[in-house]
Amino acid sequence: MTRKKLYIKEALNIVDQIKLLKKRGLIVHNEEEIKHYLNNISYYHLSAYFKPYQNSDDSFLDKTTLNTILDLYFFDRKLRLLFTDALERIEKSFKTQFIYHLSLKYGSHCLTKNRIFEKHKTKIDDCLKYSKEPFLREFSEKYSNEYPPLWMLSETLSFGDILNIYSRSLEKKEKREIARYYDIHWRYLYSWLENLREIRNICAHYSRLWNKKITKYLKQTKEYEYLQYNGNIFDSIIITAILLRKVSPTYKWLEEITKLIKEYSIKTHKMGFPSEWEEIFKNIQKL
Repeated sequence: MTRKKLYIKEALNIVDQIKLLKKRGLIVHNEEEIKHYLNNISYYHLSAYFKPYQNSDDSFLDKTTLNTILDLYFFDRKLRLLFTDALERIEKSFKTQFIYHLSLKYGSHCLTKNRIFEKHKTKIDDCLKYSKEPFLREFSEKYSNEYPPLWMLSETLSFGDILNIYSRSLEKKEKREIARYYDIHWRYLYSWLENLREIRNICAHYSRLWNKKITKYLKQTKEYEYLQYNGNIFDSIIITAILLRKVSPTYKWLEEITKLIKEYSIKTHKMGFPSEWEEIFKNIQKL
């Protein structure tokens, strides 16, 4: 067993942080500018964007400027915003289909009456207990029901909660009915949404996204020829675009991604993109 060593690095003030970056070869033209970003983004968070421009000893590659680092940071930030916009649409759509199909089949109080949902009661109770939503208070004041209807409950449950109920408690027939709306087999739909839920969490915590490996691997199928199944962000972009064709058919999301990549001259192979990525994007947009 490898013996662990003690972490001994001490915190540095902003002036010393700048000195360290300069010592490592970062070209800084405006010290007030770098002070601003170190004060508001933090050295450690920005260091994730240093890596593509550093050697193994943490020295910077020749001609690496602060603007080089910031361009990658701003690209990643805008990429997260595009994903956030798209995933909000997809999440709301899936929740809507979930509510619609289950309410019609089992009734408005299906999550609290039907036996297949019993395992989720504790989670539901916790969500209701800590929710501050006024519509829940108004419901409890006006009605004697122990629980509000499914469409109200769903507003307190997270996307992860809904996916958990979908995968663990619904019969295959119900899963298929919901997935049919998206023209995707339910096993693949669930796999895709789990992958996108990880993306959503990355975006929600403002973490690095552009070249991150996604741990929720997609269930493989030959039906979607462009997917690579290697954990790169490219696959997450493709499945988002496919789902958006149904959810927001007029949204030119892939065009926005393409514009962003070109605006910042991003080396797409570092994101796991194949060389023919632009052609793939165009083909998906034509479908």
